[in-house]
Amino acid sequence: QEFAFGLNPNAGDNTQNNTNVANGILVSRGTPAIYSVPTANGQDFRVVFVRRKNPASVGLVYTPQFSSDMISGWESRADLPVTIIASDGDVEAVSIPYPFFVNGKKARFFRVGVSSNN
Repeated sequence: QEFAFGLNPNAGDNTQNNTNVANGILVSRGTPAIYSVPTANGQDFRVVFVRRKNPASVGLVYTPQFSSDMISGWESRADLPVTIIASDGDVEAVSIPYPFFVNGKKARFFRVGVSSNN
């Protein structure tokens, strides 16, 4: 997981910093986070996370998943458009839209699943 999200597996820190992007620069790597951006019609909620550049070439598949309550199941949403918003060496910060509903209910929670395609 740490390799997939560009974190250092040899670091002994227990901080839970969120991924932070400012002005197109990846300021810090961390856990996936929700960001909102004001728009003319209200707020645009997005999930932001760090992934390896060219994930398929290193054998990784990232799958955003959403749930209304974390009990009735997680809905995988690989169909959401991915926007690269920053890059830093061998990783990139990406953004995807946060869906309003999953499984017919309001989406309240998210996670990013990582699996191997090898």
